[in-house]
Amino acid sequence: MQERHELLVADGWAVRPADDEHVAIIFTAGPEKMGVALTNEMLSPFVGRIIQEAVRFGQTQSPRTEDRETIYANPIPVSAMAVARGRTETEAMLTIRFGNLTLSFAVEASMLHGICTDILPALRPVAPQRPQ
Repeated sequence: MQERHELLVADGWAVRPADDEHVAIIFTAGPEKMGVALTNEMLSPFVGRIIQEAVRFGQTQSPRTEDRETIYANPIPVSAMAVARGRTETEAMLTIRFGNLTLSFAVEASMLHGICTDILPALRPVAPQRPQ
């Protein structure tokens, strides 16, 4: 049987280091505050699970974005990235590390190829024009 807990709807949150080995997540719900400290080892699976739930929720609640739509977000600096074979012939696993957090994403290989093909011309320096 699944354990039931009283749930409060959060109206705010904050994330901050608790100490050298824990990250604190503080939720507010009206006048109530509740904090949880996660070890660095728990942080990657926690964030991964939150993303999975956001995807699941988004599939039922949000309109689908069009291909090539501009996405605006606060950038997160990446310290390492790797691509490996996925679970199918057309899937790739894109693993990204930022800080001590590592997440893996299942991506269609054709999507990765398309993104790389599109971005390369934009990253190439433009030769300076000679005055005429």
